[in-house]
Amino acid sequence: HDAANEKVKLARETADNLGVPITVHTYYGKGYKNPRDESRKVCDKDDLYSAISRAGGNPEKDLCSTCQFADTCYAKFQDTLKGDLWIIPSASLTSAPRKITDADIVVIDEEIAPSLVWGVSSVGDESNKPVKVPLTLLERAWKKPDNTSMHRLNDLLTAVLGGLRTPVEAEGKDRHVSLADITLNADEIQEANSLLWQCKKIDIGYEEGDKADDLLQKDNAKYNLELRKLSRLLKELVNAKRKSIEYSGRVKIVHGEDVNLGKYTVAQLCGMKPLSKQILEKPILRIDATLRQEIELEIFPNIEFLDVDIAVETPHMEVVQCPISASKTGVVKLGDDGFNKGKHSRLRKLLHMIEVMQAASPKGSLVITYKGAAKALNKALKEQYSLFFEEGGNILQLHEVTNFKAHRGIDRWNGISRLLIYGRTRPNEESIEQFAMAVTGRYIEHQEYVKEQRGFTMVDGSR
Repeated sequence: HDAANEKVKLARETADNLGVPITVHTYYGKGYKNPRDESRKVCDKDDLYSAISRAGGNPEKDLCSTCQFADTCYAKFQDTLKGDLWIIPSASLTSAPRKITDADIVVIDEEIAPSLVWGVSSVGDESNKPVKVPLTLLERAWKKPDNTSMHRLNDLLTAVLGGLRTPVEAEGKDRHVSLADITLNADEIQEANSLLWQCKKIDIGYEEGDKADDLLQKDNAKYNLELRKLSRLLKELVNAKRKSIEYSGRVKIVHGEDVNLGKYTVAQLCGMKPLSKQILEKPILRIDATLRQEIELEIFPNIEFLDVDIAVETPHMEVVQCPISASKTGVVKLGDDGFNKGKHSRLRKLLHMIEVMQAASPKGSLVITYKGAAKALNKALKEQYSLFFEEGGNILQLHEVTNFKAHRGIDRWNGISRLLIYGRTRPNEESIEQFAMAVTGRYIEHQEYVKEQRGFTMVDGSR
């Protein structure tokens, strides 16, 4: 949203300079801070709103119609705004608001795959973690809300279950679902998914005053959440069948044992959220300096790539690369502020480098490093300049420290004197393979990669 707000300001200034009467707004997600009152969120009950939606309810009807914050709700307010140009975070493209689906053209800037991929990490909120689907859901006798039996559905699910049974417990290809073992075709699995949604409970049991956690523990809500999980499994199988995938990279069978539940088997899912259908139907201009065509084709199957070289001369810029060890774990460890190793700690040395750089940067400076290191450095710098702050100074706005990815798309540092990048983001081999499997849906055999020490590739080809 910081990048979006900056672009809104730039667009307004550009329009004013050109004498063009256009209205520009940022569209904020429900969990973001309220731009009118930072002590509130865009939706004051966004956790409950999300819980009702995930449980199969209608949050607009069940929650918003009786919410005590309705009159001052920013989510409702921004829906009344009219604009010629809307700036929204790329993550919103999966469930785009009406403001965007009514647009004549969509411009998508910068990398978007990371905001679409889910299930490749155990950290973050629930929507980004792997989904574990108990195979017992395929054995359940699903019925419609009026208790009508669904014999066709249950027969199809039994056929799916037969192709997912596997005794393999070791990591590797054999844990990932072989589509040849599933005798149903894509249309039959799609039929099963359509029939499954006819079993959704209409009344999720929401009562005014319920909290998100309480609601999700109610029987009908839990039933719908299980139905949603099973539906995601069926969707991934349909996708794999239609793409003629041999082994699914998004579905693997995991065996486990729980103290209370005993032994269990689940299908563990990862994947990539599709863009809203209304978005994909629009004319789209895609801009990204580091665009990867293979990834883009998975998101935009009909994309056309323009063979155009875009470069900017930077005669005023001097780049110096120092091949030193700056690994993430070597800078700040969990529960460590990075400075408790004495005067020779890497973070303390980095702090001294920053002090020297700041002294030689009359127009300001920026440091980009790991998130933990950036937090520790900002704390140390604030303590160091405590007197300056007490007198109303603004040293952190002149000399800033931020973390990798947080600087993307933000242009407020364009006039600084110096930039220091300490370390780099380099995921391990398994993480890269997992990401690739989530994007493509295909299983990727693990392999040993040739590693080399290198820096950034310069314009003359040197490293």
